[in-house]
Amino acid sequence: MKSVKANLSLTRLKSEGLMLWQPVDGYRFSIDALLLADFVQIRKRDARLLELGAGCGVISLVLAKRHSDITVLGMELQELLYVCASKNVIDNGMTDRVDIRLADFSLVEGHIQPESFDYVVSNPPYRQPETGRLCLDSCDALARHEILMDFKGLCRAAAYALRTGGRFWFIYPAPLTAKAMVSCRSYGLEPKRIRFVHSHCNRPARLLLLEACKGCGEELGVEPPLFLQE
Repeated sequence: MKSVKANLSLTRLKSEGLMLWQPVDGYRFSIDALLLADFVQIRKRDARLLELGAGCGVISLVLAKRHSDITVLGMELQELLYVCASKNVIDNGMTDRVDIRLADFSLVEGHIQPESFDYVVSNPPYRQPETGRLCLDSCDALARHEILMDFKGLCRAAAYALRTGGRFWFIYPAPLTAKAMVSCRSYGLEPKRIRFVHSHCNRPARLLLLEACKGCGEELGVEPPLFLQE
């Protein structure tokens, strides 16, 4: 553990009362994770929530902190991020309600029972491997680029995990809105609520936040845009 801890740094998330270990080099959570956590609306008591691609566990821990009656399972493929997430669960006193597993969610059938979760959330990798410059750090590359999992695979995993009527939340590039919606619907996940995120009021949307529902009817609510800077 000493060699692992030497490669980690501690980040204080004051707004949530959390302390989070992250890799010094490689993938570190960004504002995307916090925007997604804020977009999530949990209404069901004693709900089970699954995070696909938990990273250092920031979203799982924020949601567990805000909703004291839910239990959370986070699945993370990369060992270093899994170590961070597991340590963060312990250090923040959440072991009774948050569980992190070292698992590949593209093989979700081998890890959980079908239709066993009320909610699924994910901040997926969305850069195409053949576009732009690939991150030099392999951990960062896997977390940001669709190398081991494409978006349709994520939707398939979410649909497998969710009960009918369950909700799936994710954040994705706004220019890929059509792809996101088509992929969701191909697995019976109907888009129900969407919000576009802009860096500035006079700039095009950069990201979209989307909530889909398994087995629900066709009706989409479009929320006011979110501007990160005035």
